[in-house]
Amino acid sequence: MKQKERAPGELNEIIEETASKYSNVHIVNTKSVFEANSANHIIGNELILEHVHPNLDGYAFMSDAFYEAMKKSQFIIPDSTKEMTFSKLKLYMPVTTVDSLAGIYKINNLKKSWPFSDAMSADSMRIVTQEEEMAYALSNKKSNWFGIMDTLYSFYIGGNNFKDARTVVEGLALEYPEDAAYLEKTGMLYGKLNDYEHAAFYLKKAFSQSPSSELAKTLFVIYLKMDKPSEAIPYIDYSVHTQGNYNLQNVKKFSEMVIKLKLYYSRDTTNIPILNEIGSKYLEMGNRDGAVLYAKKVLRRNPENKDALLLQQKVGTK
Repeated sequence: MKQKERAPGELNEIIEETASKYSNVHIVNTKSVFEANSANHIIGNELILEHVHPNLDGYAFMSDAFYEAMKKSQFIIPDSTKEMTFSKLKLYMPVTTVDSLAGIYKINNLKKSWPFSDAMSADSMRIVTQEEEMAYALSNKKSNWFGIMDTLYSFYIGGNNFKDARTVVEGLALEYPEDAAYLEKTGMLYGKLNDYEHAAFYLKKAFSQSPSSELAKTLFVIYLKMDKPSEAIPYIDYSVHTQGNYNLQNVKKFSEMVIKLKLYYSRDTTNIPILNEIGSKYLEMGNRDGAVLYAKKVLRRNPENKDALLLQQKVGTK
């Protein structure tokens, strides 16, 4: 699959002509995508850093263009319910403040020479914060990216800034996908931020590479918080078999009950008592989040439901 780059029109014509001769070669017209997302359809600094290299928005559009082309050619057939939208792609790009600043500093150095004349002045390049210091060191090759990210992660964790720490370690997890430690750290930080979907995604990948009882426990707890008992069962079983913790058999028993109750409810969504029963089973297994979830589901339909109000009272919420 060949990208159409910024080049003389004749070269693009040669690329298209050559590609047309081979059935397995597909053109991804990123130029047209960039033009469509540029003011007056003229590609400029909204998407390009200097003359050739895209900025973050440019790379986002480029990756989306390749993704859509692969879908169209049926190289991939993604599950539409789990597909990442373009807006989510931009939202979750794990780019740190240091990465962004380092990019600005590098481009500023480039624009100090011909044919550019709009580099930042010395006054606007004041280095004050720790992030700016790290970015400056990175842009001037006084430290490598891995070392800077390690320092930045410790800096954020020390300040209980879990959101930015997660961005750092998620970038490392994508850079080193075979390293289960980065996957686990990313998942744990998503968990601290109550983003259980992303937490489960990374922890599941970490578990597949380096299974452990602690990871299994974290995973089944997260899946139960998410009201996904079927996904929790394999990790409950793993914990039982590896730790001999047969107290977890009760958790498994209640999880299986919830699975059956959810099946019954799917056949009759007017059956409010089933929702209350699911909430009660979650409370019995110690899953407070699940109990709260189902009490709220019932009270949205019937604010005076006594069983749901009692369940809510038991978990200490209103």
